[in-house]
Amino acid sequence: MFRRCAPPPMMMAASARRLLVRVPVPVPVPNSNAITTAATAATRYHGGQGQTFTPIPRFRGIATTIPRASPPPPPPPPHVLTQHSTSTSTTNDVHPTTTPTPTPFRPLKSLPTTALLRSILLHTISGVPALLTLSTTLLSREIPGIDRAWHPLFWLLYPTFYTHFCAGRTEAEIARAGNQLRELGISGLIMSYAREVDGDASSSSPSSSSSSSPSTTTTGPSIAETEKQHLDKWIQGTMQTIRYSRAGDFTAVKFSGGGAAIMRLLRACKPPSPEIETALNEMCVLARERGVGILVDAEHARDQDGIDLWTRGLMRRFNKNSVEGSGGKKMAARPVVYNTYQMYLKHSPGNLAADLATAGREGWVLGVKLVRGAYLGSDPRELICESKEDTDAQFDEAAREVAREAAQRRGQGRVVDVVYSQLMGMADEVSFGLVEEGRRSVVGEETKSEMETDTPKVYKYVVWGSVSECLKYLLRRAEENKDAVGRSRENVRACLEEVRWRVGLRG
Repeated sequence: MFRRCAPPPMMMAASARRLLVRVPVPVPVPNSNAITTAATAATRYHGGQGQTFTPIPRFRGIATTIPRASPPPPPPPPHVLTQHSTSTSTTNDVHPTTTPTPTPFRPLKSLPTTALLRSILLHTISGVPALLTLSTTLLSREIPGIDRAWHPLFWLLYPTFYTHFCAGRTEAEIARAGNQLRELGISGLIMSYAREVDGDASSSSPSSSSSSSPSTTTTGPSIAETEKQHLDKWIQGTMQTIRYSRAGDFTAVKFSGGGAAIMRLLRACKPPSPEIETALNEMCVLARERGVGILVDAEHARDQDGIDLWTRGLMRRFNKNSVEGSGGKKMAARPVVYNTYQMYLKHSPGNLAADLATAGREGWVLGVKLVRGAYLGSDPRELICESKEDTDAQFDEAAREVAREAAQRRGQGRVVDVVYSQLMGMADEVSFGLVEEGRRSVVGEETKSEMETDTPKVYKYVVWGSVSECLKYLLRRAEENKDAVGRSRENVRACLEEVRWRVGLRG
């Protein structure tokens, strides 16, 4: 699944938005600052000098990177003399040399110009809090007919925000967007159905209405019928997402997309109903058959205990340590289900440690996705780390803890891969910078097998759905970016730098 990776020289001190992990497996234990994640919706790398990243042997199980000190430059060849004066040497075995001009590192050179200009426009808006607030206020209203081609807002949103951040509405559009990303060097996709429903457990509960009964209303479908419609639409969309995914891809599952029928159970930490449990099992069976992983998204802190409960149940059933291969031989199994740990929450390290212990004791593989967190503006402040540095420290320690757990299982024949994942349309300078670094790393290594080639494996998190369905997703990302204006400005600077190269103002 995951591949080892060395970030480009300009991107030292890694910071990963999504780090997808599975344990137990053997890996070397980090010896210093491990991985940190970025504060917002996309993976990013910040400053940091004098570090390179050591490739990890391919064991199946955990995604991580281990920094080490940069090696010293090699000494000059014995018959080459570097001269700092205008005199020349006449010695036969001394040859003057010229230092080749290094190829400039341009992480966005593969992006089409139209995508660059669109990114500059959209991230400029995101980088101005007043403009971002105005845009989200206008678009947060209910807009009838916005999915129709004749609607003015359709033509405003579809070629701009929608095309930049979303994969498409139909199977053909989604396949085309995925193919374009793969042609640019992206290794795989994390696909997500964009449907989001108001998850307030009380909003559609029978007790919330004093004028209607639990099962009937005088003006439209009953509450039960409405909840059933939301649930069915979410199940169908998620199953379709798995079918759209290729082997090696992932499908992100957001439980709140199922609406109040799911959220009431999650908030009360109750097990899924028989109908929901059947649907979840069918999703996992289909994903396993297609070689697709299921990534269960983290959500608001008030709902997370229920999400963890359901996800652990799925991992017990589908994340076996081994499966029976041909001739009855036991083979290492690839996990199907992964849980998400938001490391800006103070209690996340304890939750991760407890889940690692439970998985080891019960004999199943814990699938781990490490992120920094996406609900900074809505989760209770007392649950969140006091500072970014505290969050970084928690993330680093979580990565080390998973690495230590994996090291204890050495010799089980698993593979460790590293996946860096960023949202479609965001942090492209990171995504394609890693892709470009990977291309450089394999120059002259054509004779090496894929197992020996140290190249990054970069995924993009892409959503699909109608314009109206994706609108709520886009608004949520916009809300997240209000706390990360600097991230949008970094993206604009990177795009402008590439534009300067193309028009001849650099080089």
